[in-house]
Amino acid sequence: MSISSGAVNPQRKEIVYKDLGLSFIPHPVTKNVAVLKNEDAVKRAIRNLILTNQGEQFFNELYGGNITSLLFENFTPITVMEIKASVIDTVQVYEPRATVLDVDVIAYPDSNSIKINIVFQINDSPQSSLLTFTVERVR
Repeated sequence: MSISSGAVNPQRKEIVYKDLGLSFIPHPVTKNVAVLKNEDAVKRAIRNLILTNQGEQFFNELYGGNITSLLFENFTPITVMEIKASVIDTVQVYEPRATVLDVDVIAYPDSNSIKINIVFQINDSPQSSLLTFTVERVR
């Protein structure tokens, strides 16, 4: 059995997904970089994937959700549908550890921001998870 994105725990025969924490703050006792596991690792990966603009990753122009490009569009139901479709398609193509169950987009046109709620399920897990984050224009 080959597993490309996780390791098998020999005691429990379950898949454990691990990613490095991006804060790079060392653990006070072990002095190792923090490690995100399972749900936290997949949540971080999905958030980073959605917030990456297409063309930012070298040699892979289509990688990313390209959500920030829609911040200056008029917030219409069509724009909301484009954001939902972009999130679902991006996670389906670039994050094999998760399956999107639902996406809810709440637009705040006055502050030029979008709140995105993603309900997803980690593969081989019976429960669903919720990821919520806000995308806003910095400048």
